[in-house]
Amino acid sequence: MQAGTIHDKALLPVIHAAAVDDDWTAPVTRRKAHPGIGISVLESFIAAECEKAKGLPSYENNFRRLMLNQWNGAGDALDVDPAVGQMRISVSRARWTRL
Repeated sequence: MQAGTIHDKALLPVIHAAAVDDDWTAPVTRRKAHPGIGISVLESFIAAECEKAKGLPSYENNFRRLMLNQWNGAGDALDVDPAVGQMRISVSRARWTRL
């Protein structure tokens, strides 16, 4: 893990996320990023959060990061190469905050 590469044929990482050019306010984008809508998270909850983000610009980045898995401004801390099936984590580019 510290080397930045995981070599494990039993590991199948799947990351659901909205594309950068997807309309972040569209219901279809929310379903793309959350295939478990209606099972693990209520669609009404995500829709309410989207409305909150539309009305409160300071909340938009949080909504996009937490609900759509769009890491705006966070750099390339996580890099997945689907062709190779490996996940690399760049610790030097990740942003850590001490609480």
